[in-house]
Amino acid sequence: MENEAIIRLSIFLGIFGALSLVEVLKPRRARVVSRKKRWFTNWGIILVDTLALRLLALILPLLAVGASVDAHALGLGLFNILDLPVAVEFILAILVLDFAIWLQHLLTHKIPFLWRLHRVHHADRDMDVTTAIRFHPIEILLSMLLKIGLVYLLGPSALAVIVFEIMLNGLAMFNHANIHLPRRIDRIVRKLIVTPDMHRVHHSVERSEHDANYGFALSIWDQIFGTYIAQPNKGHDDMTVGLQCQINEIKQRLILTDLPERRLSVKESLKGSIMIDDTYNSNPASLKNALDSLDKLDKKKLCVLGEMRELGSDSKLIHKQMYEYARKRVDKVLCIGKSWSECDFDNNEKLEIFNDQDQLYHYLVSIIDN
Repeated sequence: MENEAIIRLSIFLGIFGALSLVEVLKPRRARVVSRKKRWFTNWGIILVDTLALRLLALILPLLAVGASVDAHALGLGLFNILDLPVAVEFILAILVLDFAIWLQHLLTHKIPFLWRLHRVHHADRDMDVTTAIRFHPIEILLSMLLKIGLVYLLGPSALAVIVFEIMLNGLAMFNHANIHLPRRIDRIVRKLIVTPDMHRVHHSVERSEHDANYGFALSIWDQIFGTYIAQPNKGHDDMTVGLQCQINEIKQRLILTDLPERRLSVKESLKGSIMIDDTYNSNPASLKNALDSLDKLDKKKLCVLGEMRELGSDSKLIHKQMYEYARKRVDKVLCIGKSWSECDFDNNEKLEIFNDQDQLYHYLVSIIDN
């Protein structure tokens, strides 16, 4: 097909630009890592992927589209043997190719070697349009070899292959984009096509969730084979995107040191931030003493205050005392638990409240990385 590359590139840039604009104007989720840093990384990976495909083209000049032309000329493939109506052959080709990509995706989660490659895609701690094209170059090469082999076996028309690849790339950018579809529209669209909310579940750090929703284009395969999950357990705003090992890493990168004679601890992050962790203590006086002991440290200070229960009628008063002691001495007060959200604070510009420790660690990742 003449000008195929120009047509495909134009469509790619048009979809990419439109989705990027929507992400800027009305993002679905707040970013954890700066867009500049992520895009630099993701586009760097994309450039390497492009070079890898160029090298593959030197060895196998006929990539997927060229393979379909070659198969037709040689009379190879099922569709070149059967005399099917053009429309039926076209639809079957799209379905078979999409199922193959779905199955390949599932296998990358089940086979250790393939997972080591595929985790590059899941290591993105935010999801946006660039995540859709962030893949290990070896995975890109294996995927192309799969498509070439399948094209020779099927013998689909070049048009069907081109339409499929445009559909796959376009829909992958759509369902990775950080955009929001109204719930009513989402419910209708996801009956056939993978939506952003549907695929975001697949990028959860929770194992049960990222081993689901494997579709990149059509959603029917997950629904047919029982790998479909409608929504993340923690909801889209509170779920953590990325890999569980990244959360574990941030925990390991915080050095824990016990303070003498107190049930308190000091944690020091990579950027030199000092955190007073009072998760297991609800004594304002001991917290004040601990904060006093850190005054000599010329570092950015964070105070982490945990859930405080069974404090009786003085609960809110103690919460306020703890916060006031911390607020005057540190740059940010990080509070875990619903008990904090039930209090009204006079001055809360330094306050961040988290539902659980996973949310806290997610926030700490963003501090260290940014």
